[in-house]
Parts: sequence; structure tokens; C-alpha cells
Amino acid sequence: MGRAWFGFLSASDTLTSMTEKILIKQHQGLARRIKYAMPSSVFNMMRPALNTMATLFPDRIKYAIGSRLKKHKYPYCVIEAGDVVVQVGAPRDLLQAGRSRAMHFAWLVKHGKVVVIEPDPHNCDEIKTFVANNNLHDTVILVEKGVWSEAGELELLSSSKHPAANILVAAKDINQTVAEERQYSVIKVPVATLDEILEDLNLRHVRLVSLTTNGAEPNIVRGMKKLLTRGPEYISLASTKPGYPELMRKIGYQLTATDDRGYSFRRNSE
Repeated sequence: MGRAWFGFLSASDTLTSMTEKILIKQHQGLARRIKYAMPSSVFNMMRPALNTMATLFPDRIKYAIGSRLKKHKYPYCVIEAGDVVVQVGAPRDLLQAGRSRAMHFAWLVKHGKVVVIEPDPHNCDEIKTFVANNNLHDTVILVEKGVWSEAGELELLSSSKHPAANILVAAKDINQTVAEERQYSVIKVPVATLDEILEDLNLRHVRLVSLTTNGAEPNIVRGMKKLLTRGPEYISLASTKPGYPELMRKIGYQLTATDDRGYSFRRNSE
């Protein structure tokens, strides 16, 4: 089934049958396919240059074209005008390069709402500027904190060199070599559960929750018990750890597609 397939479904991501595997749609984006077609070291060297080139194009052109191309692929294809979508994790390098999942969601929901939850203050500043420049005040709700299984305060490893690699210290072990290469600094950020954040916003009916948080996804899912009792119909998780299909199966979600960041799951029908 190709190298990209095995990049997403490891041996630990057990599925009950080959039939299920055949039914799973493969909707990886172009960047993901390129990544798995070459050595990771080469891709990592190319990525900053590609992102820099993309910043030369106006936001409206990048996101209008990108959203048109993505709207028939998961998780974007499940969104309809007027929906409420939640995106956890929104680094500024992807925002500037036209690859921000949050902003593609904003283009697709039209008069709906996109809740963007991001703990890094520098990323938040960029999001505010983008929202102002693109007249998205009525669509995007920015929450400046992290998401976890309980409320409190956690340390965030923040990289000015590659903000998409930011990570909560409690979520994943980072070896010293990687930490030095990414030039991390440590900042303390407030965290809350997704249930608490949505209750504060008085939002109950959510169509899609997307988590791209470099390993914090299982902890976030544990903090959304109330939300899970009433939906959402779809949950998308970045493929940062093994075992996500099995984790989601246990809480009533079936793997539907591999997408441009990882997995898209649909809630099982009652």
C-alpha cells in the first residue's frame, strides 16, 4: 500500500480486519507524501526554505487556493458552512506558509466558528495579526492557553526556529540532542481541559475537534469527557504516538481516513 501508509499505521495500531483497512481513505496532503518519499533529514532541510517561499504569496491567495484543494479531503471535507470546529495547536510558521489547519477551517466554516487554542504567546500574536488582516474576527475565537487532562500550569518547550515542534514537557520526552537542534526555550503556560474551555465559551455543539499537539493528544482526550457525551461527530489526531486508532476505538470512534497530519475518526453510530 505504499510507504506513506506504513508511516501512519504502525504494527501497534491494530485493526480488526483487512476489510477495515481497505475502507480507510488515504487523504495525506502533498507535504506528507513528499516527506515519506525521501529521507527525513533531507525533508527537514527543505522545509524551512519551502515555508519561506510560501510567505511571499498573499494570505488570501494561499488560503483560498489551499482550502479549495483541501475541501474534498479529510478532515476538511466533513465541514459545512455554519459548523463549530475546534483546533488545538496553531504554530506561526505553518500559519505564514499557508498551511495552518485552523485558518483553512476558518475559510470553510464561513459564518460558523473556529476555536483556536494555542499556548505559545508568539504564535498567538501572529494569529491575532492574521485574523485582523483577513477580517476573520467574527469567525475565529482565540484561546491563549494549552489543553490538558486537568487545569493547571505546565512547562512548554518553545522553538523560535521551528514553532511547529513546540511541545508540553509533560507530553513527550525530548532528548538533549533534539532539544539543542530545535533551540528550545522553556516557558510556563496555563492549561485547561477542553471541556472547561468550551463551557466558558458556551459552545456545546461541535462538529470537529482537531488536535495537533506533538504528543499531548491522549491527555487532551481524557479531558473532554463531557464533550464526548454529545459528540463531536469527528475527531482528528496528529500521528505523534502509536496506538491512536485503538485509543479512539475504545471511546467509540472509528478510523475513517489518514489525513494531512495523521488520523481522522468518525463517531460510531448508535
